[in-house]
Amino acid sequence: MNEPIHVAIIRRVKPGRERDFRAGAFGFAQRSLVESGTRGVHLIYPSSSSGPNEYGILRTFVSDSDRTAFYKSALYCEWLTVIESLVDGEPKYRELHGFGSLVSAILPPVGPPLWKMANRDLFRRGTCDHVF
Repeated sequence: MNEPIHVAIIRRVKPGRERDFRAGAFGFAQRSLVESGTRGVHLIYPSSSSGPNEYGILRTFVSDSDRTAFYKSALYCEWLTVIESLVDGEPKYRELHGFGSLVSAILPPVGPPLWKMANRDLFRRGTCDHVF
């Protein structure tokens, strides 16, 4: 059995155009689900760490050929025309493999909790002579 194809897309929205982009993206996402070979779409709103205007779109397709057909479809080309005045630059696409890649595409990279880092520094300097 073939694994589904997951694609992450990042769009940078022009300041002040966020509301128009969100409304358009929501409508486009709903219409796009009727396209053959599409399995799902998720809209990801900006987090404080990604910047205020970076929006994510996660799409899932049945196969490579379905993905290719979708990005060549009239519906997708129409969407690009609609958002042309709302976005800065070109979209960033990344194909994802496995669950871990989905999580890393959604969540920003995070280090260990600060308390662990403090403990590490204490042990490294030798100021703590016992282990928790």
